Amino acid sequence: MIDNQTASYNQVYQSAINLVSRREHSRLELQQKLQKRNFPQAHIDQVITYCCDSDYVNDQRFTQSFIRIKAGKGLGLNRIKMELQQKGIANDLISLALDELDLDWFELAKSLYQRKYPTPQPDDFKSRQKRQRYLYYRGFDSEQVRYASSA
Repeated sequence: MIDNQTASYNQVYQSAINLVSRREHSRLELQQKLQKRNFPQAHIDQVITYCCDSDYVNDQRFTQSFIRIKAGKGLGLNRIKMELQQKGIANDLISLALDELDLDWFELAKSLYQRKYPTPQPDDFKSRQKRQRYLYYRGFDSEQVRYASSA
């Protein structure tokens, strides 16, 4: 087995290319994955700089793709923002991507609610709370939850 601390630049580069060829990665995400593989930090920094300069890694493109995918899976704005921040994406980049995509979070919440609960709104308080908690957990804010659960 190869000791990754003595890995060459080319080995780190190949590992990075294998990762970014499968899906988009943020700069921080790629760095963390390469560090987990115990590559030398100097090579990791060089490879990430090269990948960013060559546009293999682009945080703006990653952010747009991530938002589209997660919104398509029924996640709300709050949860998507939190996950992007954990992946090292700056708030201004998140705002820019959200403006460009122009999603209707109210309709997304309503659609998710109707798919999850096709039956009419229950009369008892406990059941209504349970349904609303589901939407909060998915990352929707209180206005969006009210809109979705009143429809």
